[in-house]
Amino acid sequence: MKKSKSPIEQVLLQFALWIAGAAGYANLFWGELLGLNTLVFAIIAAGFASWQFPQWRQDRRMQLLAGAVLLSAIFVVWHSTFVAKLTHLLSFLLFIGLLNERPLRFVCFGALLGVAKLLSAPVALLKDGHGRLPAGTLSRTLSLSRLALLPLGLGAVFASIYYHANPHFASFLDRFWPGSWLRLEEGLLFRWLLGLFIVAALGKSALWHREVEAVEAQLPEQLQRGQAKWWNFSSSTMALKNEYQNALITLGLLNALLFVANVADLRFVWVEYGKALPQELSQYVHEGTYLLVLSIFLAMGVLMWFFRGNLNFFPDNDKLRWLAHLWLAQNVMLVLSVGLRNWQYVAQYGLAYKRLGVFAFLAMVLAGLGIIYQKVRHSKALMYVLERSTWALLLIMLLGSSLDWTSLITRYNIRQAEAGELDTYFLFHEMPPHNYEILWEAKDLVQRGAAWDADRLELAYGRKRERLNAKIDERSWRSWTWAYAPYW
Repeated sequence: MKKSKSPIEQVLLQFALWIAGAAGYANLFWGELLGLNTLVFAIIAAGFASWQFPQWRQDRRMQLLAGAVLLSAIFVVWHSTFVAKLTHLLSFLLFIGLLNERPLRFVCFGALLGVAKLLSAPVALLKDGHGRLPAGTLSRTLSLSRLALLPLGLGAVFASIYYHANPHFASFLDRFWPGSWLRLEEGLLFRWLLGLFIVAALGKSALWHREVEAVEAQLPEQLQRGQAKWWNFSSSTMALKNEYQNALITLGLLNALLFVANVADLRFVWVEYGKALPQELSQYVHEGTYLLVLSIFLAMGVLMWFFRGNLNFFPDNDKLRWLAHLWLAQNVMLVLSVGLRNWQYVAQYGLAYKRLGVFAFLAMVLAGLGIIYQKVRHSKALMYVLERSTWALLLIMLLGSSLDWTSLITRYNIRQAEAGELDTYFLFHEMPPHNYEILWEAKDLVQRGAAWDADRLELAYGRKRERLNAKIDERSWRSWTWAYAPYW
């Protein structure tokens, strides 16, 4: 019969796995870019989390989040875009945030709890290890730790001295751990400490998990009559009637104002598409877009306020709901008009990251308007909106991560540019260097569209190649990505 491990052995094994995981993380990422190492660590993290928390294998949400972590890591390796890296970070935070003994009800708490776990996980690990030790064994454990740490510490000190003094000794050790791990550099120490926190977060529940569960228990998805009294001032029937009349007047006035704005957009943006002067077009995009998007957010806030509580159950509130649905429909029209303005600007001046970001932001706004519509129609609570919005944001970011925007922008701008209109500075100096091959293959088109002379353009090609070489020089397989594969 197999003998079970003692509490001390279990704690020591746990700490050994923790240290080994942190060392592995430092080895994967220190001195490297995000590339194949991201996918390798994502696979290891998902496997380790599945072993530590086997209950999440049956949780549909955790399966989806684990899939998002792995899929975003694949996109990092494939396209190496900022969007893919940001999506991977968000999905990883959501994943570890929900990775607890009992998963949270609402995914929207995941990112916040994920950050909290990263900051507190080592403390939780130490606390758990102490709690699993029988009474009277702490001093013995400390003695064993001192017995092990003394030779290991002295061994590391002398190994570091020999490493720097003898190149043959250094070459021998580098075979086992490439990257000169005995150099006492701040970057390596930071990676090692970050690895400690991440591995601990993958293996332990958050310290405040029970407190978050208690908060969640008081936050339903479906509104009930009399709920949300702390922000519902309409406690009496008369006050509720007054609020209903106030809501009718407010939404009626806002609908009228937005109708005028939409008619103006229909006239000058849709019907007269392409006729706007460059100055008007620039004002539309750089000033008007942000103000209109702000107005849409305020519109969603207005509906969230009016439909926060008992007004959802007011008798014969069909007029208010009709005005709310009309208000949402008009805001959808406003979103489409903003998108058409942005597309007109792109057709005139070419693609850029911020212009693509406007489209992505508008897609999120459309998703938010759809969620608010469901909230109003089915009397949903605030948590319903936050929960669905979190999933919508993650889905849109995953879709955005699936494309190589650097190559797409470069090809589009070169193809659309006429003589002297190509934003050469943006393509050569502000975009990632892996568009070098596209620029080189289309050298004749670039020369025709650029406002630079041949000498300046040749210098730009040389500097672009230098940036590319600097990015991939002295990198190992850990930094490999498909986007930079032709230059590896």
